[in-house]
Amino acid sequence: MEQKNHPLSIRIILFLTNLGLGLLALFLLVIVIVNIVLYTNMYNENIGISIPLPVEIDFLQTGKINIGDKISDFKFSDSKTELSIKNAPSTFTRSAAILALIVILFSAYLLSIFRNFILNVKRGKTFSMHNILLIKKLAYGLSFFWLFAQLYTILIDYFIVSHLEYEQIDIKYQLINYPEILILALFIWVIAHVFSTGLKLQEEQDLTV
Repeated sequence: MEQKNHPLSIRIILFLTNLGLGLLALFLLVIVIVNIVLYTNMYNENIGISIPLPVEIDFLQTGKINIGDKISDFKFSDSKTELSIKNAPSTFTRSAAILALIVILFSAYLLSIFRNFILNVKRGKTFSMHNILLIKKLAYGLSFFWLFAQLYTILIDYFIVSHLEYEQIDIKYQLINYPEILILALFIWVIAHVFSTGLKLQEEQDLTV
């Protein structure tokens, strides 16, 4: 039997998806070990932790920049940054480790859905009901991930950002809403609807033949 030559784009996407799943599996192993260490008190030293801040900041301090033959003032603005906490409380580090575990698990779940979708495309089952359900699962999963990101943003703002004491920076209290995740979820849901309509039309055409 002659082996079907699949498009290069499908093979590249499948390779990258498998690579992503492999990396997530490695990260999952590391974060599981971290959780075991934290919850069994195997490491008694104070642990530092870095978390992304869901707000933008401006640095109030200005500097000098030489452009051509002119020296101008500058400052950093609209910066996204991470908050590094030294000697973080154990309850905080444990909560962060659990949060990281949930994010990695859910990311692996979404990527596995996408991998199954690509495998179906590779097998020539693009417009199948199973593939349409996979696309819908992916859209719903991304929507849930967006809601999870909103909850993370609110909690970080309430428990951390509002308690920061600082100089030389100005925090813009306009939370980042990660709209790109929601837009991607809506786009994928539209694709699922288009696929579903196309499948119904194909089935009606098969019945009339």
